[in-house]
Amino acid sequence: MVVMGASNYTFAEATRQTPISPLQILLASQTCRVNITLSRYGGIENPAGSYGKEVMRELLQGQLYQNERKEEAMRKQQKKVFSILVALFFVAGAAFAAPTVVKPTDLYAGMTYGDWSAAWWQYAIQTPYEKIFTDDTSATFDCASGQSSAPVFFLVGGGSEYITALRTCTVPRGKAILFPIINAECSTLEPLPWRGENEYALRTCASSFGNATITDSLKVTVDGAPLQNLKNTRVQSPVFTFKSPDANSILGMAGTGLSASDGYWVLLNPLSPGKHKIHFEGAGEASNINGQPYINFQNVTYELTVQ
Repeated sequence: MVVMGASNYTFAEATRQTPISPLQILLASQTCRVNITLSRYGGIENPAGSYGKEVMRELLQGQLYQNERKEEAMRKQQKKVFSILVALFFVAGAAFAAPTVVKPTDLYAGMTYGDWSAAWWQYAIQTPYEKIFTDDTSATFDCASGQSSAPVFFLVGGGSEYITALRTCTVPRGKAILFPIINAECSTLEPLPWRGENEYALRTCASSFGNATITDSLKVTVDGAPLQNLKNTRVQSPVFTFKSPDANSILGMAGTGLSASDGYWVLLNPLSPGKHKIHFEGAGEASNINGQPYINFQNVTYELTVQ
């Protein structure tokens, strides 16, 4: 009996005798892939007829997966960028925050407001008047003149009831800024009404000027923003020594002596680099100070560059 289909050939011999083309191998692999894909989708009949559709579906699924991965990577990148922007916002906010005032009860660089006011007067007395008390339209004006290496930069007063002194200054970066809204001093060198022979007389004399201040007249703006509670900025200095170099000083005479001051002061923490504008004014009226009539006014605007 002859058995149909029986053969004594091995698989290797058969393949040698009936070569398989690369196209047949490719089609076979694609058919396996389609069958696997069909079973994944619950088994679709007639896989051969659905080959194109299923291959397309598989390709779309792969594309969707790739798109999801790209979107996820983009979301992660956006989160990183957002985090960086938030950090930069807070850093910038800290560097360029609105000007802040040192409280009159606080120390700055280990010194009280009263100590700094005494240092301010020593600076103001020893520096030539035309250097720091004139308007910046004067060829002699130089607000850097007489400034020390101390961590505080001094601004002086000036102006009058009718005139605003205008000054332009460059302030070193990182320095606090001290200025008197209105102030006065008494010394052992000057004549009446600014004279005192001892500590008690000096303090009494200085406080009489402070008492004469019209507190409602006190005004300070920094970059257009008004400072509040200026009535609480009154400070009296300790008694301090000074040296007036010549008659060209604010005292109008040469000599040394003791002094004490009283007034309303503002000490600003260091301003951010760039342009700033400070305006301050005040008035003090007294019909009799040490037996002499006296009226005190101050009205000043500074345009500063911090660098």
